[in-house]
Amino acid sequence: MSTVFGQRHTGGDAIGFDLGHAAGRAASEFKSNDKLHFVQASAFKLPLRPGSADLVYSHGVLHHTFSTEQAVLAVASICKPGGHFYLWIYGSESKKGSPLRRVAWAA
Repeated sequence: MSTVFGQRHTGGDAIGFDLGHAAGRAASEFKSNDKLHFVQASAFKLPLRPGSADLVYSHGVLHHTFSTEQAVLAVASICKPGGHFYLWIYGSESKKGSPLRRVAWAA
């Protein structure tokens, strides 16, 4: 889980967002860590002020939305000026990877 990894390696607070029920399960699982926070929310309407996050991390998620471009813009908006935004999405080169990736791309 990238939220847990990020919090452990930065020592700061980390907030994980998920549109589904995974946010609630993660909140329950990691309730003993007061620096980890999990929120059920849409990438298109995150409950954070624009420019409020030092680091925004999204790996292999936003291309699953109805508009990758709009999702990227919405998530990027919470990153502070001078902050860091890590984004990784599947692209056409992904279909050249492992057989499993080729099947996933075709699907």
